[in-house]
Amino acid sequence: MPFMAVGLANKIYQGKIFYNIWINGINLSGQTQEEATTLLKKKADEVFKPGFEFVARDKIVTLQADVVSPTDPDLTREILSFNNEKTVASAYGVTRGKNSWQNFKEKLTLFFSPKNLAAQFNFNDQEILTILKDNFSTLESPAQSADLVVTANSPLDFEIKPAKLGTIFDYDKALADFKNNLTNFKNNRVELATITDYPKIKESEASQLIPQAKEIIKLAPLNLTYEKKKWKIDEKTLTDWLTARKEENVFLDLNETKVTEFLEKIAEDVNVEVKEAKFKIVAGRVREFQPSSPGKKLNFDQTLNNLRKKFWGEKQQEVELVVETIEAKTDIADINELGIAKLIGVGKSNFKGSPKNRRHNIKVGSETLNGLLIKPNEEFSLVGVLGTVDASTGYLPELVIKGNKTIPEYGGGLCQIGTTMFRTALYTGLPITERTNHSYRVVYYEPAGMDATIYNPKPDLLFINDTGHYILLQTKIEGDELIFEMWGTTDGRQIKIENPPRLFNITKPPPMKEIETEELPPGEKKCTEKSHNGADAAFTSKVTYPDGKVLEEVWRSHYRPWQAVCLVGKAKEELNTPTENNNQSVLPNIKNPTATSSTP
Repeated sequence: MPFMAVGLANKIYQGKIFYNIWINGINLSGQTQEEATTLLKKKADEVFKPGFEFVARDKIVTLQADVVSPTDPDLTREILSFNNEKTVASAYGVTRGKNSWQNFKEKLTLFFSPKNLAAQFNFNDQEILTILKDNFSTLESPAQSADLVVTANSPLDFEIKPAKLGTIFDYDKALADFKNNLTNFKNNRVELATITDYPKIKESEASQLIPQAKEIIKLAPLNLTYEKKKWKIDEKTLTDWLTARKEENVFLDLNETKVTEFLEKIAEDVNVEVKEAKFKIVAGRVREFQPSSPGKKLNFDQTLNNLRKKFWGEKQQEVELVVETIEAKTDIADINELGIAKLIGVGKSNFKGSPKNRRHNIKVGSETLNGLLIKPNEEFSLVGVLGTVDASTGYLPELVIKGNKTIPEYGGGLCQIGTTMFRTALYTGLPITERTNHSYRVVYYEPAGMDATIYNPKPDLLFINDTGHYILLQTKIEGDELIFEMWGTTDGRQIKIENPPRLFNITKPPPMKEIETEELPPGEKKCTEKSHNGADAAFTSKVTYPDGKVLEEVWRSHYRPWQAVCLVGKAKEELNTPTENNNQSVLPNIKNPTATSSTP
């Protein structure tokens, strides 16, 4: 009888999730993987929609599943998401993938007892932890270790700053509670528990270091040297660097933060950016327009260790900076041997309607890539090639919302670079090894499904140059259109891309949201582009190689509904005014107008 029941069930559930399998109370029995994915996406969106509340001492911070930029959607990125593929695959895998007898026993057990699996999520622990600390740190009183303080300079004397107990939040427990809620499809408020923060160093331990500190100071002034340059560290600066530190025992050390601040100023004189060889196409021929040259970079950690060893340990008064030479990746002696013969692929995207800062960043990113060579068999990392993205490399910031705070952040516009490069690699027929779509549909990247988001260090866009020859990247901007071209040697591969992608599971967006912030002048408003429907998208790429080998891939993207967001400037004193009835601090006010409201 059991064999007959299992045999009948095998027919009923062929290609479907087996009987009595649940995900957090949701019955997936008899569903195909696609049906189960759609059902769980809907449930996850319901959990995500209101945001997640964290509370400590009457202050409430609402964490969204995304870091959102009301001024540039490129800076909007997921910090947690439902991993539908992995969750559904685990449900479908029950009763499959083992030997016949184990599968039979598992199926038989399901007739009498349900199997409830937990939902699986992608969870950016570090960024969520940073957001929580940024929003709640003002309510904490960290412990203070005992340390040395200068009381007189002539003659030099020290006293001990007393140690103090502190109170901090247990962020690890808060994250654990949050994850537990998510895996059970719950959206419960998470309360941050307080814990006592104990000082690492006692007064009696720090006081033992005073004689050693006085002896060290006698060695001042100290000189840092590099080539023919010297930087003087006088007695006052050196005294300020001294600090008590504890590992197994308490000892006198250099304050890493203060030394690093000093070295950062020196680095401005020492560091030299590496230059990669760059090329351009002139009258159908490759021409070099920038030769490669090595760079130099001050190594902060090794220089600090050198200070400890030479000055601290050996009592030397001159210490050499540790400066690294960074070789260029590309050093081509004969540009005629590159194998760059013709145009092998083009990718385009349109950024019409972009604000000034975004246009500026797109231009900077595009110029960084223009003329670069991609070696044969190299896995190209777009994030790696773009390098540092901040004011020092010419980029401009935009505002992002993290919890209840709005802060400036760099990188707006670079997803235009990522999307264009993704399309270029696709239409060149190169194997793409890493690509992530945006959380939401963005007007700059239509048709939906053919976009790629990047953010340092992850997500990245990776692909391999498998042409057997160098590829030369050429970039240009024509009006509102960003164009990337790949020049190289064709091997006869044929590329077929389904365009536009298929759209399905369309979902309507919620009403516009306004968030008050003191980062803008009172009354000023900054908004995103208009809201967009959520959807799933899919398209197929097919590469046929000369030897008959075929590489066919289905590219799937899931987009949540985009709620247009506006930042509205609010006077600082109004934001910080306590409520009349309790001690809860006033948070940025969120307004949800009726569905007829529109984004300016």
